[in-house]
Amino acid sequence: MSAGKAQIGKPAPDFTAKAVMPDGQFKDLKLSDYRGKYIVFFFYPLDFTFVCPTEIIAFSDAADEFKKINCEVIGASVDSHFCHLAWINTPRKQGGLGHMKVPLVADTKRTISQDYGVLKEDEGIAYRGLFIIDDKGILRQITINDLPVGRSIDETLRLVQAFQFTDKHGEVCPAGWKPGKDTIKPDWDSLFHQELRSQEQSLVFVKRMLVLAVSSITYLRGIFPEDAYRSRYLEDLCIKILKEDCASAGACKIIKWLIGCFDALEKRYLQIVLIGVHRDPDDTNHVIESYQFKFKYTNNRPQMDILRNENIEMSLTMEDTKKASVLLIRKLFLLMQNLDVLPDDVHLTMKLYYYDDVTPLDYEPPGFKEGVCDSLWFEGTAVHFRVGDLQTPFHVLKVGVAAEQGRVSKLQEGNHLRENVQDSMQEVPGQCREEDLPSEDESAAQFKQPTKAPTKRGGNKLAKRRRKEL
Repeated sequence: MSAGKAQIGKPAPDFTAKAVMPDGQFKDLKLSDYRGKYIVFFFYPLDFTFVCPTEIIAFSDAADEFKKINCEVIGASVDSHFCHLAWINTPRKQGGLGHMKVPLVADTKRTISQDYGVLKEDEGIAYRGLFIIDDKGILRQITINDLPVGRSIDETLRLVQAFQFTDKHGEVCPAGWKPGKDTIKPDWDSLFHQELRSQEQSLVFVKRMLVLAVSSITYLRGIFPEDAYRSRYLEDLCIKILKEDCASAGACKIIKWLIGCFDALEKRYLQIVLIGVHRDPDDTNHVIESYQFKFKYTNNRPQMDILRNENIEMSLTMEDTKKASVLLIRKLFLLMQNLDVLPDDVHLTMKLYYYDDVTPLDYEPPGFKEGVCDSLWFEGTAVHFRVGDLQTPFHVLKVGVAAEQGRVSKLQEGNHLRENVQDSMQEVPGQCREEDLPSEDESAAQFKQPTKAPTKRGGNKLAKRRRKEL
């Protein structure tokens, strides 16, 4: 099957080709001429075959139902427009199509099939591909069946209705949704405050973003079992969040560590949270991946505009913060899904840095004790990704990820994240500190690590897929 250019969320490949229209006339059909309407564009292997007429006739019979919801149906195969017409003119009792209410495109050069990734190159025919394109020309759904199995017209109609509903109402449709049934409203309001006008509201927001990010990382990297998470919806994302009452001891340990982070956040001591993934339970500093969360605290004061040399009021809104949060999580999802799979047995460690100028020397958050100031390090070269940042009137949170260079081969080969992180990738040879922490623009920080000694820290043995964590 050809690779194709069709991608979900991207403009559907445009084309112009001969087609037999419902009135039986030949016409040069151009996909972009249908802009402003939804399109169901389906491929079938060949004219005068057994399965093909049943589903093509079914699509034709349902054409009026699709038109009622502003959707056009277009079929295509590698046969010529003359062959299409001959099949249409053949009575249905003799294996023909009869009168058709949908146009049939002639992809004789096979360029359309190739662009949409459905060309069976060894036979020169198309698989049974189906593509839903929205009224802006964006590809929303792809289904490709092997040759013997046809498609469901009812399911296709349901999908178009679901996409149109979510486009209009901004809600999420669960599995099996049909018009009139309940949808899932994006859970933004339940996850975060509507406003961030006070330091307390901002603090809750930052805590939840930290939990959301850590949960997403551990879930997408397969560190804890599925039942350690519950599902929440943020925009169109289904996000897994760690449960406090789960059976996974390792997940419970991470939650306890996060509670310790919250204490330091509330006191405005916390500067950096580092989570390291390591293989040797007795060598917690030698990591293969690490995740960094850096915090700054502001006082909702006017910011200095250096170019104008004057104070200006920042017009930061809740909508700005929301967009930045969703973008950060999306980028984190994309990065986690494209890193190489972790080994079967990995462990986690968490290290905290504090602001020296405000943190008491004897301060210890729950679950942590004072440690020596040693950084996480990688064997050989590491690649750093600045995932993103978000800001409220009282807090700034920056998120970064680092991994051994050998673990980002999928990203490098597939050229993923080029738009977002190409400029954010830096290679640091040898024993590298996490972005040279603490950074030069911040005060030196105390370093602390989980309460138990590293060589005896059974609670830190958070083995991937291990079901008997201590």
